Amino acid sequence: MSAKTTSRQSVLSSLKSRWKTSRRLKQFTQYIDSLPPGDHPEERVIPYRSPVDDREQRLYVSSADYRCMLIDRHTQDHKIKEFFKLVSEGGYQQYVDIGANYGEFVTGSLSAASHTLAIEANPIVARCLRRSFRDHKQVKVIDRAVSASNEILQMRINPQYSGGNRLVEEGNETPEYFLDDSSFILDVPCQKLSEVLNTELIDQQRVAIKMDVEGHESVLIEELLEWLDLQRTEQLLLMFEYNANSEHAFDRLMCQVERLVDLDFELSTICSRKVDFTDRERYSSENWREAFKQTCEVILERKA
Repeated sequence: MSAKTTSRQSVLSSLKSRWKTSRRLKQFTQYIDSLPPGDHPEERVIPYRSPVDDREQRLYVSSADYRCMLIDRHTQDHKIKEFFKLVSEGGYQQYVDIGANYGEFVTGSLSAASHTLAIEANPIVARCLRRSFRDHKQVKVIDRAVSASNEILQMRINPQYSGGNRLVEEGNETPEYFLDDSSFILDVPCQKLSEVLNTELIDQQRVAIKMDVEGHESVLIEELLEWLDLQRTEQLLLMFEYNANSEHAFDRLMCQVERLVDLDFELSTICSRKVDFTDRERYSSENWREAFKQTCEVILERKA
């Protein structure tokens, strides 16, 4: 029996013991088996077409990760397309993807930006991410977490659903994710976000940043504000996901957003579900808090 077959049987056995819906498990295993193999037995390759320019990019994914099926369903196309429309219109050449996962948003940056930092702390996903973009010199993968300090932090890793990966924070009682009982805690290296930006960005005049950090937004935005020098960075575009994971630090998050609004950042949102999207919802400096009444992608932009 080949190593690839043995590995695949091990994965399926693990999945079967935890999945509560046999129909969903069957659907997932059939989908995974339809994908071409990657460089390792536990990897598959998705021939992914970017919604930004319809360019095909081979995305390496874990064969145990349910999220790869969601990638192939293009559930985030409206977010990616709208965000990189702003990137192109604003002339942002430096793109930072914090929580890059398998690189859906990174594919959009290939034609929209000249330099991309793809930050992913999950070592399983980061290895796939590095393989996917190894032929793109403008993409640099950083396989560590970013926060407000240089230290070792704990991360909750879910090998069967990478969309639930998040740093472990005191007081952060995040809701249970799909297949969350397969999660484990892993020590991961962490670097101050400001240090990464100062060290890795080629040009700091116009910077676009996307965060998908499952509840760690308030910490990173506060660190971003400490880094921000409006004499140096004339334009900044920021997008982050607001959902139930943000509730534990809601007041802190509102303080950081208010600071950005006071610095003349314009706030808009993109709805979570592609089927509901028609256009961004825009808010004024007076009613911006209304944006945080539903799950959405929050966009803050300060133009020159």
